[in-house]
Amino acid sequence: MEQTIKKNDRGEEVVDIQRRLIALGFDLGKSAADGVFGEQTETIVKAFQQKRGLIVDGVVGEETWRELVEASYRLGDRALYYRYPPLRGDDVRELQMSLNSL
Repeated sequence: MEQTIKKNDRGEEVVDIQRRLIALGFDLGKSAADGVFGEQTETIVKAFQQKRGLIVDGVVGEETWRELVEASYRLGDRALYYRYPPLRGDDVRELQMSLNSL
């Protein structure tokens, strides 16, 4: 994502952010994925940022977007292989934890 998305923004980028948050278990209430970055979306973005150890500002910039994308991966969603720079995401973390438990 090249631009910063924040409160009062509207559009498909906001819908994408909202859908990713919903898929991660966050409740956007009645508004759901309506494409409007309102108070509820800002609150949920802040909760996501806090959960991921990011700066909590309610704004979806480059770092928050990267974390949203990485958090959306589940083990088995994509082929994992060695590459440089290395793959990142929750599925990679889950695979590493599974391998460590062997």
